[in-house]
Amino acid sequence: MDAVMKRFVDNESEAVDRLAASSDILTVAARRDEGSREFHVRFSSPTLVYEGGDVRRWHGYHVALRLTADYLRIVEQPLLVATIEAPHHVWHPNVHGPFICLGNIAPGTGLVELLYRIYAILSYQKLTPHEANALNPTACAWARAHLSWFPLTVAPLRRPLIPFETAQVIAENPS
Repeated sequence: MDAVMKRFVDNESEAVDRLAASSDILTVAARRDEGSREFHVRFSSPTLVYEGGDVRRWHGYHVALRLTADYLRIVEQPLLVATIEAPHHVWHPNVHGPFICLGNIAPGTGLVELLYRIYAILSYQKLTPHEANALNPTACAWARAHLSWFPLTVAPLRRPLIPFETAQVIAENPS
């Protein structure tokens, strides 16, 4: 791995760790090996799966992110950047397991941005139910007929910061 890519991967790894530390939803499922451009994360959030002819809610999913050696210059196969590791039958117009369509991925797009996109898609916070734009047209038609189900959650990926101020309190002697 060249020095520029190594620095990018190291910085992105740290950014993912910071996001996970500030999230009740995202955890790093597996540490990347030195020199690896692969990341595995787990979302503790609802999504939908298709099993046995039925669509049902499912809690939690695992995703792998893989950056090619030339990711900083070009993203030739965007469907290979993010894949679902589990569950195997996620039901969403942007998913045709194991592939997730994250839309346009510019070269060098940060992993935190990709994780936000994945979360918005799989929790149905982001949905465009038009078959012409769908990776899974059948799920797209189903979603359009069930819009009242969505979003599955509105919980933020990152815990909100609550600003507060402290003041010094001086106790007075009542005597």
